[in-house]
Amino acid sequence: MTPEQRLRRIISRTLAANTATEWTRQCVFNQCILNNGSNALQSSHENRDVNALSSTIGTRNDDQKRNDDQKGKDDQKRNKIAPRPQTNLPAIIAIGKAANAMLNAFSDTDFAAAISVVPQAYAEQTKLELPVDKFQVVYSTHPYPSSQSIQASHQVKSFIKNYLGHPLYFLISGGTSALIEQPIEGVSLQELNQLNQKLVLSGMPIETINFLRKKLSKVKGGGLLHWIYNALPTADKKIRIKQFTLSDVPRDDPSTVGSGLLFPSKIQEESRSIERFLSDLSQSGDFSNKVTQLLGRSKEISDTNKQQSLEQPQSILVGNSQKMSQAVLETLKVNYPQLCFHSGEINEPLEQFLQRMDQALASGNRAMVFHGEVELAVPSNSGKGGRNSHLALIMARKLFESGKKGLFASIATDGADGNTTAAGAIVSQASWMQMNDPEKALSDYDSYSALRSINATIELPRGRQNVRDLYCLLIC
Repeated sequence: MTPEQRLRRIISRTLAANTATEWTRQCVFNQCILNNGSNALQSSHENRDVNALSSTIGTRNDDQKRNDDQKGKDDQKRNKIAPRPQTNLPAIIAIGKAANAMLNAFSDTDFAAAISVVPQAYAEQTKLELPVDKFQVVYSTHPYPSSQSIQASHQVKSFIKNYLGHPLYFLISGGTSALIEQPIEGVSLQELNQLNQKLVLSGMPIETINFLRKKLSKVKGGGLLHWIYNALPTADKKIRIKQFTLSDVPRDDPSTVGSGLLFPSKIQEESRSIERFLSDLSQSGDFSNKVTQLLGRSKEISDTNKQQSLEQPQSILVGNSQKMSQAVLETLKVNYPQLCFHSGEINEPLEQFLQRMDQALASGNRAMVFHGEVELAVPSNSGKGGRNSHLALIMARKLFESGKKGLFASIATDGADGNTTAAGAIVSQASWMQMNDPEKALSDYDSYSALRSINATIELPRGRQNVRDLYCLLIC
């Protein structure tokens, strides 16, 4: 087994043991124990008082589980679920790239019904393992919204209306911003799609991107929560809503993950990057006055103020990239006991990250495990590859030039790196010379093709997890 193969096996097995399903299941289990007074729950925000779940979650008999031969059926064609009378059982709304994986955490518990909004490619690789008559799957689009995203919004609202008397559990993961949408009147779908493409390629932080997305949406920035309150009977404005959040953003703010369907925007000062973006947008002439006015409106928005006065749902953090990074770190320590380990979070430009790597290569005999996202923009007209494979190709050159024996891995935990089927790549000091013209692959942003030619890419099932990226550097 080569060093690259060994590291690939270690990382793949660690990710397989830390799926969104397992994390969500543990979260639910912890709440049940907490209700018995024997455990504590870690919440992502101030709302750390947890209401009882044991009365709403019961064990389902084994004969109620789905048979294996049901897993491959076309979920999209399922009939609409009829509402059930038990108001103590939760209705579950799962949205995001890891929607199916999170929903599978309830395969051994009882619930009223469930709906999953997920990209089709992710749903095909992460099947639902629930009773066939208790869920419906809605396919939507990612990374950009479409008519399917708007339809998904209507279907989610219809589902919620049927179960307003039940506790509502939202399972939210990254990708939600594109999967469900309802633009403000006067904003066309074409404009919305164009705006999202410009935002994704802008290089701005995700908090800023989602801050702008919310300004054109009826469901983002707490808009869906406001709709739920309005849909409740006048005499009953007490909501029973919990959000289980799988975070793919820094600081794990539920108002940022998925653009905060249930959480109003927080006050954010207009930054220079926003000012430049809006100026370029106005000068492009691609957008109507309505769109530019909405994006440029004051942060003191009446709708946001109204939403802030509503009772906020409880937000429960299921997991994040730090949790995944820690799991990888502990596994590597067992397998490479001779190395000195360092870990941390990365949210920095490529140049700064490479300086950090240069310092590490100069020191030798260490292992570094980072989580987060390196700011690296891959042009839309590039070859095959994404942020992780391009970074791995750069590091292959650095390892070769350093003369050190080492390994580097760059991995997208959701299994999708750019326009490829890979999650990223693992390279060594020997990888650079094994490829045919890697310099051209770098300049053409065709990293996947070069790395694939030497079997350096790594593939993971899509939809089983969705936190941020992982980076590992081992110097022997």
